[in-house]
Amino acid sequence: MSVLYRYPYMSCEVICCEVPEILQALVENNGGACLDKLFTFLSSPTKLDYYLAGYFEKILEMLFRRMTVPMMSYFNNAGSPLLKKFLDHIDTYSIMQIVQRLMLPHIPFVHLDDEADLTDEERIQRQCIWAYSVESCELLLERMLEQKDTDVPLHISDLLITVLQLSPPETLVISYLCEPSSIDLLMKAIVGEAVAVEDVTSSSLDIALPGDSYSCAGAVSLAAVSVLESLSSRLFEASLPFDQSMSQVMEGSQEHLAVVRDQIDVVCTHFLPHVPRLQEILQGYLTHNPCKAFVNQSKSEVQRLGHRGLHLVKLVESVVRMGSAAVDDSFCQCGLFRTCVELMFHFDNNSFLHLSVQRIIITVLESDRSRW
Repeated sequence: MSVLYRYPYMSCEVICCEVPEILQALVENNGGACLDKLFTFLSSPTKLDYYLAGYFEKILEMLFRRMTVPMMSYFNNAGSPLLKKFLDHIDTYSIMQIVQRLMLPHIPFVHLDDEADLTDEERIQRQCIWAYSVESCELLLERMLEQKDTDVPLHISDLLITVLQLSPPETLVISYLCEPSSIDLLMKAIVGEAVAVEDVTSSSLDIALPGDSYSCAGAVSLAAVSVLESLSSRLFEASLPFDQSMSQVMEGSQEHLAVVRDQIDVVCTHFLPHVPRLQEILQGYLTHNPCKAFVNQSKSEVQRLGHRGLHLVKLVESVVRMGSAAVDDSFCQCGLFRTCVELMFHFDNNSFLHLSVQRIIITVLESDRSRW
């Protein structure tokens, strides 16, 4: 181990021994002066060292678990200025993991058995206000859609998708993403309204060859489509009448369903104007083949759809499952259903694509006859 990492490693191991006196001195003594010094790690104007960021994450994860109340109090008092420091280094995976834990609306730092014995006041003391702040959501979405770094949008999309999957539909993050302005921002990033279709379906927005990297615009587009796809899927799951989580979240299941349906209506309404553009983009994958073919073991070329193209089809699938008659009509009129089927035959080795198109067809066939 080099000298650069030896002392941070040794310090990390000592702190993570979880000696109560050391933890109390680190978190509570001198008004949290040691924590202030610890978080100066985020003041670096340059990219963080991955090893040091890993030690930083390990220490915070242990403190979240063993010193939950004083740590959450520190974060809540620090507020959005500390969140902005974290977001300045969200391109580092360890930093993203920390923010993700803090954005979860439930208590991710204790065992489930321990939660049952907590009072409402104790639960509040163990929660970070970042998960309940509109400003936090605005900052995350704003940073995700900035075309400045390829890692930032992909890391924030992973963060938001995890929060979406683990949160009940009425939580602030989901409510914020269901706002008309948020849906419009996501859709504009997905379809690139100011860009020609040839550019939207070019290799600049997808990975031309395995091992290549996304451009900033491509990373933003993939992040936006991934988040909107996950949001649509989460709303569909919550709208199912036999969703077991509903009775646990709210006593009035009908009120809960009404909220979810309103959110679905907002998503579909603001998705609708972009359907023709989405159809053009998916047609571009048929005509332009932005991802270069690869040679398989039999020495024949196999066409590649690409990660972003696949997620666009999965977005269509998730929207179809929400059951909007207006969206169905728009898909039929512009030929989007046909295009998805053509993609399945054109990229005949992509089993994920085939599964997604199969689900689209089955969803329509198993629905009310009015959708046929």
